[in-house]
Amino acid sequence: MSIKKFFTYSAKILSRVSYGSGIGASVCIFLMICTIVPDSIGRYFFNRPLYGTLELNMLLMSAIVFLSLAWTQSQKGHVRVELLLSRVGLRGQSILNIFSWATALVLMSLITIGGAGEAIYSTQTGENLWGVAKFPVWPGKIIAVFGSALICGQLVIDIVKEVRNLFNPQAQQKADGSKDREE
Repeated sequence: MSIKKFFTYSAKILSRVSYGSGIGASVCIFLMICTIVPDSIGRYFFNRPLYGTLELNMLLMSAIVFLSLAWTQSQKGHVRVELLLSRVGLRGQSILNIFSWATALVLMSLITIGGAGEAIYSTQTGENLWGVAKFPVWPGKIIAVFGSALICGQLVIDIVKEVRNLFNPQAQQKADGSKDREE
């Protein structure tokens, strides 16, 4: 298998996993709504809150943030400052993209590596959050590592594509109609 085919195949798999991960984050938002609304109604109208809602929503928040990172990156949906990008040409945009994505890759790699150790330790010890209800912490740590590893993969794919664009911008403009560059 050639490197190009391997890269294309890996990008397709990562895209599907990232999309599924984004759907998972959306489901977590729905679940959060489904717990907050009854908890608020119970708390303020009947003086009977739902126990464990805070702890569950802390876990769901972790899932929402980390599961959506890779899919958002694949859609180029993260916040960007276009002030500088709009003033440089295609080559400058590629260089700035590579720099920012490489910086993000380093930081997310550190989060993934450090988080993996924490997730392993937390799982082995059965770490719990003690509040109104005993609630396991380790699933949130595993989800955070999974999500940060996904965005690392997406950033590698984006960097490779951008390096390719840097050396052959005309071919990429023809391939995607230069829509990403003009926005």
